[in-house]
Amino acid sequence: MDIRQLRYFLSIAREGQVTRAARKLNMEQPPLSRQLKLIEEELGVRLFDRSGKRLKLTEAGKLLQEKGELLLNQFEEAVREVKETGEGVRGLLSIGSVVSCISLLPPRIQSFRDKYPQITFKILEGDHAYLGEQLEKRAIELVVARLPFEALHD
Repeated sequence: MDIRQLRYFLSIAREGQVTRAARKLNMEQPPLSRQLKLIEEELGVRLFDRSGKRLKLTEAGKLLQEKGELLLNQFEEAVREVKETGEGVRGLLSIGSVVSCISLLPPRIQSFRDKYPQITFKILEGDHAYLGEQLEKRAIELVVARLPFEALHD
């Protein structure tokens, strides 16, 4: 059984009728009935008691509905998290900072966190040379530092 078939089964279980489930899934009833039959054949169990107007879940059907809802929710959550990570709205942002700039970070991090609550931060402290190396190695994505300057000579 694949994820598509699991969605079909869960829709039938929720609706209690293949026809109504087919309508919700925007498909015809005969192909949905065939898919249900294939699922039952693959699992080797009857998932519904077909006596009466509404389909009634068997014990095996109840178990599949319970486990299937959990699986489908986890699958949809994983897809959402992967998309958010790809879009840069979820994940880890590693920031390097020189000591003299650390105090600049908290208000900016809070503002960023308000917009992107699924981003976590890793802060690394060091001098210019160390942070430059970490940036080149891609161990951090961002460096906050003051430009070095030389005193003016007369």
